[in-house]
Amino acid sequence: MQKRFSLFLVVLLIVFQPVYTPAIASDLKIEIIQIKDSGSSPFWSPNGKEIVYIDKDGLYTVSAYAHNKGRKIVSGPVRFPRWSPDGKYIAYVDRDGLKIISSYVSGQSKLTYPDNKVQMPVWSPDSKWITFYLSDLQGEEGSGVFAVNIDTLQSKQLSYTGINPGWGSDGKSVFYFTDNDKSQGFGQLFLANLDNIGVRKLAPIGAVCMNFNPQGSLLAFAPKREDGTSLGIYLASPFKKDDEPIKLSDDGYFPSFSFDGNWMSFFKYDSQIKDTKIYITPPTGGELIEIGNGIYPRWSPNKNELVYEMLGVKGGIYVAKISD
Repeated sequence: MQKRFSLFLVVLLIVFQPVYTPAIASDLKIEIIQIKDSGSSPFWSPNGKEIVYIDKDGLYTVSAYAHNKGRKIVSGPVRFPRWSPDGKYIAYVDRDGLKIISSYVSGQSKLTYPDNKVQMPVWSPDSKWITFYLSDLQGEEGSGVFAVNIDTLQSKQLSYTGINPGWGSDGKSVFYFTDNDKSQGFGQLFLANLDNIGVRKLAPIGAVCMNFNPQGSLLAFAPKREDGTSLGIYLASPFKKDDEPIKLSDDGYFPSFSFDGNWMSFFKYDSQIKDTKIYITPPTGGELIEIGNGIYPRWSPNKNELVYEMLGVKGGIYVAKISD
């Protein structure tokens, strides 16, 4: 096992090292900008110029460049705002279910799936489908992983179990995780298909927090203990069942790759909110570079910038600009 792990690590280093030499903390310039002094769940527009976020009385968009007034687009309590890759729509969940609304033209929201238990909606690369999972009734007819077409409102149930779905680059494949199989303590990763070809069982890796690199070849994930705390941040190939995952950090949640694949971000939660911090590290392993206090960092789709929210007295929405 140790020999196989070493070989896998060497292969990763060969793949990444020729194209990128990780910077050390002293070489990086990190500029922090407060975009809003309140708000949560920030998500980038596909051009990286705007951010959608939730505030006390609804859903807003705001420029990503400076602290300014947001534009309200939806009133009332909402969850999970997600900008479509083509920039035309913003998806969100309210008490009625999964909805979409035009991101630039004022108008009525469109109900695409009538169930307020929708969790973690994710747009397909072509912006025609949204996949999600339902939080209750695991293993029963109304549970599991679904995809819905935003034009026809046709929905497909891809699995009766599973959480945290995500799209493959082909726009047809949907990955999801289940912890029914505790092999290696990491759960199990599955692959479903919109064309109903069937479900494929992949490597025994994955967790409640996971994210693919831009090439779709490596998966970063944060498995959990029985008490729900993180076992750390790991990296592995979902298509190689015999490879041992590489551990990048002893703790951490919500790993995310930068748009160029050169960095990975995550946060380390602390019961003392002021000590919950965001870090970045090269995906080949190495130094953990502290960005600052905050949770749920997300990389810009076209540059090395992170948007995140901060809890506590100095709350709000922030952007960290990172350069060598």
